[in-house]
Amino acid sequence: MFSFPMLKTGEILQCLRELEISISEEELVECEKHREGIRGATERLVELCMGVGRCRGTSVAEGLEYPEIYEDALVEVGVFRNAASMMRACGVSDYGLRDWLWPNARRTRRNLSAIINFAKFREEELAAYAGLCEARDEKLAATAAAKEAAERAAAETRSVEFQTSDERDEARNASVDCGCLDAEIADLEAELGNLDRRAVDLEAVAREAEAAAVVDRNVRKPDRIDSPNDAALRLADDVEGLRERLRCERGEVSRLERALEEARYDGALAVDDVVDARRAVEDIEQRINEHKAAIKDLKAARATAADLQLEIEDMARDADVVHAKARATDDRATRVKTESARRSRLDIEGIAALRDDIAHLQKERDRLEAAALDLDARHAAATAQLRTRTDLDDTELAWLRAAANDLALLLKQRRAPDVLLLCATHHHKPDDDDLVPQHQERPGDVRSAPLLLAANDDDDDDDDGQHHHRGGDLAAAEIDRHHHSAPHRKRLSFTNADDDHY
Repeated sequence: MFSFPMLKTGEILQCLRELEISISEEELVECEKHREGIRGATERLVELCMGVGRCRGTSVAEGLEYPEIYEDALVEVGVFRNAASMMRACGVSDYGLRDWLWPNARRTRRNLSAIINFAKFREEELAAYAGLCEARDEKLAATAAAKEAAERAAAETRSVEFQTSDERDEARNASVDCGCLDAEIADLEAELGNLDRRAVDLEAVAREAEAAAVVDRNVRKPDRIDSPNDAALRLADDVEGLRERLRCERGEVSRLERALEEARYDGALAVDDVVDARRAVEDIEQRINEHKAAIKDLKAARATAADLQLEIEDMARDADVVHAKARATDDRATRVKTESARRSRLDIEGIAALRDDIAHLQKERDRLEAAALDLDARHAAATAQLRTRTDLDDTELAWLRAAANDLALLLKQRRAPDVLLLCATHHHKPDDDDLVPQHQERPGDVRSAPLLLAANDDDDDDDDGQHHHRGGDLAAAEIDRHHHSAPHRKRLSFTNADDDHY
């Protein structure tokens, strides 16, 4: 059950204007004079709060014999049922037909305050639900984008790893070859150094040999001096041997230099290959680092996606709760609609029964009115006949008037007030001297007509028409018996030539 504050008239009008419902202050204050306006505003509030408009009760009308007769009634009953359901949801349990058909200012202000409070609460809940749905959609979109980016990064990582596997193998082989070439170049450089040192030593030996030959020529003893030809030959042989040895050493040095140059050339090529390989390795390492960073981002995105998934699950649970509340509200609305349809059907059946009873009563009234007119005509004829008679004494005239009064009383007891009025308009008010008590007996122990009519009224097995006819017959018989008992009077008759049954 909701509690709501009672709003003032100005606040109610302002809230209704915000809801785009036009109603004036005069209509709100003087509800009794503007019932249609209050009903229209209530119907508009039902459409806004419940989403149910004015619709035809086809499901209820199908069970009726003549549904076209109750078409408008079904619509009005449906609108009233929806309004009552809305008021019960707003916390007003005593909303009824008087508030719908005959509203007053105090209850109308209370009802509108309850509806406005419920409408404000509904708008706040809908705004909160819309915010939750929007946040959920944003997180779902971010999660989907993160998953898509992670899948793209993983696919690119696998592709790069597959494409660079051969290049990484070549880079490793090139690094191994570069190491071998560096070792070979170092060996060649060491051997070249040894050869250079040997060439220097040989040149020194050759210089020493030439110096020794000069010394030997200059300081040779005479006994050891050979012939010039022998010395020249020997010196020429030595010089030639030294020169040959020097040429061999120089050839070896040239060979080693060529080998060194080739090794340096191959080393330069290998260095270029190594540089290219290192650059390729650096590029690969950079790409691997980039992919590692992407994988790290992917892991972070997956962690974020997991958090988002948890939030989504929480929001899904909240949505399930909201949906459960919505389903409960729908079930309640369905029950209310079913109950409204059942009550509408019962109301329509009751209305049909009441209309049948009204038609039956109208027929009965028409029959009684016809009988009353007939009795009135007979009463008028009897009254005229009595007035034309001059031989009646005052006692008989009073007795006849009492009989007419008792006849009118009988008609009143038989639920024919219109007949009583018609009868009362055709006889004058008697004077005090002419009146005789209704239960006074005539001379000769003759009972008055009122007693006979009252005795005849105890028979409840006959219908109303039979009572009227029988009462009239008994009254006429009593009057005839009374006049037969008076020999000096003429007989009075309430009958005429046209009506033999009276």
